[in-house]
Amino acid sequence: MTIRRVGNSAQTGHQCTISDNACDQILESIESRSGIHYLSPLVGFLPVEIQARDYSGKSAYDNMLSILGSRIIQARNPFGLVRDKAPSPKTQRAACFSEVPLHLLTRLAKARSEYGIAFRKDIIISRGGNPIMYAYKDHEVTSALKALVKVATGEPENPIWRVTPFVDAPGDYPTGKYFFEWEREWRKLGDFKFFEDEVEFLIIPAKLHKAARSFFDTAKAENLGPCYECPFIDPYWKRKKIKPLLPKYVDKCPLDAQKAGSQPVTL
Repeated sequence: MTIRRVGNSAQTGHQCTISDNACDQILESIESRSGIHYLSPLVGFLPVEIQARDYSGKSAYDNMLSILGSRIIQARNPFGLVRDKAPSPKTQRAACFSEVPLHLLTRLAKARSEYGIAFRKDIIISRGGNPIMYAYKDHEVTSALKALVKVATGEPENPIWRVTPFVDAPGDYPTGKYFFEWEREWRKLGDFKFFEDEVEFLIIPAKLHKAARSFFDTAKAENLGPCYECPFIDPYWKRKKIKPLLPKYVDKCPLDAQKAGSQPVTL
């Protein structure tokens, strides 16, 4: 990939070629400094360990097909800073998503799962989804929240319980370190129901793409269930391979802005 690197004057501009790995590192640096999230569809990842436990004896692939067939991502577990203190733990159950940029798919796949379902953010928002808040352990914000929770103990209708599932507390704990802000997690209270045409793309290992496509084609031909005709993406693919399949996301990359008639990108 070729980009134009621009200095303080027109005379200092020159062409340079960078690898996909270097591009990913530059993008992550840009996002870290600017707070702008490039290449960020909202991805609903399916944690393999949770789904495998819920569907005894089934592979992660089969579990994903079951979810796509039912068109429901179930809110099976409670989340949030004080999930164990809520008057009703059921009120803290949520479906989880990650607003992950495409260049971090590999990292998320290694941390969570190689399988995922991608939706646009407006779809998640329309169903009540929201970004979670990271309130660091032992900070004033976390202490204030815990004080509000203490006051609401025994009051299941207190509005604080509609907030608590959306707050996590990164920090060092006796059981280990918890720092996952990079996942940019979103949650939706209760089950998340969707239609097949709301799925932007599916994240599936490449070795299963052919089988998955055949499965959905058969479902459509024989009217057996929903058919997902969206692109399939392997989480370990580089941007160069993803770009032709997801141009409306990858083309938002600031490093690709150097096109005919456009301004060069300054790094």
